[in-house]
Amino acid sequence: MEIQRDLHTFLNERNGVVDTVKDFKEIKIKDLNKSFGANQVLHDFNLNVEKGEFVTLLGPSGCGKSTTLHCLAGLVPIDSGEIYIDNECIDDGTKGIPPEKRGFGLVFQNYALFPHLSVFNNIAFGLQIKRLSKNAIKEKVQNVLKMVRLEGYEDKYPRQLSGGEQQRVAIARCIVMEPMLMMLDEPLSNLDAKLRIEMRYELKTLHEKLHIASIYVTHDQQEALALSDRIVVMKDGKIQQIGPPEEIYCQPSNLFVADFMGFRNIWPANIKEISSENEVVINVSGFELTIKNGSIKKADYLNNLEIGAPVFTAVRPEDIQVGNGPVNSLRCKSEVVEYLGEIRHIGALINEDVRIDLRTGEAGEEIKSDGIIEVWIPPGKILLFSQEGDRIL
Repeated sequence: MEIQRDLHTFLNERNGVVDTVKDFKEIKIKDLNKSFGANQVLHDFNLNVEKGEFVTLLGPSGCGKSTTLHCLAGLVPIDSGEIYIDNECIDDGTKGIPPEKRGFGLVFQNYALFPHLSVFNNIAFGLQIKRLSKNAIKEKVQNVLKMVRLEGYEDKYPRQLSGGEQQRVAIARCIVMEPMLMMLDEPLSNLDAKLRIEMRYELKTLHEKLHIASIYVTHDQQEALALSDRIVVMKDGKIQQIGPPEEIYCQPSNLFVADFMGFRNIWPANIKEISSENEVVINVSGFELTIKNGSIKKADYLNNLEIGAPVFTAVRPEDIQVGNGPVNSLRCKSEVVEYLGEIRHIGALINEDVRIDLRTGEAGEEIKSDGIIEVWIPPGKILLFSQEGDRIL
């Protein structure tokens, strides 16, 4: 597809300077593929980002998150596929709009501030390249300094700032350009735990104020859940699931997503019984569990399962209850008890060979290492997956 150089109403060139028009509906990535040598990093990647939406690319290191961002920014050439702003193709792998003319902003993991420039001049750098007047630059820089709570820092240099302050300067340098899309590549990973939480709040507040379409890259599940309108879970360059945070957290589509989102109790099992009411009984290394999940994902698949068929279960640690229950009661021996403030994390064994992890509040205060505890698992809190890892219940 021929790239239209000016993107019609989206990008207008004036004396070599690009002005960004932000009245668009969506940015679309279609069938994107990228390899480095023999290693294919992205496989038919498809994603639409709407105006004002905050989308997070979430996954382990090496899954292709940052490469996706760099391809979208134009910093890395794509092998095949297309990138659109609405109906205008800006990159098809053979021709592409240069990075500086796409109207996108990128915040790097290492901040990438100019050490020899003051805070003011770091933020003003892009505006100076655009040849704005001094008064216009001063006004815009002062406005974004107020947004990121760095008023009075204009004359300081990066070496005089904390990590959180440097990150705010990097974000301010991006938003002062008023990009149609802001991309953030693990911007909080270099900060300590307390500062990450504070900066997460700042990012959320800024997005609520500015409503800039944003793509955020992280391997931190809590960041993704807290910030996102939608989350894209990735593995080995492939999208595993796209959805709002609550759906990704509560209804993982496959075993990888469940594991990555905190379902630590993943056990191989076999089907023992399937009732007419879609109630499933499974055998897990000698003990039985009853599953009755109201959300039947693949009823046809379930009906085709044979007794004895291999499956996997997944249960969140916080969904396991201490004490005797009406069903799915288990007796286990605690091995490790970790005090985490409001909760305790307990690692235990069932039948001496099946590991079970649970989190408790006050109910776990009396539990000690090497003690016997009674627990039960509500039938609706157990997820069921096929041997291939696809969600069944």
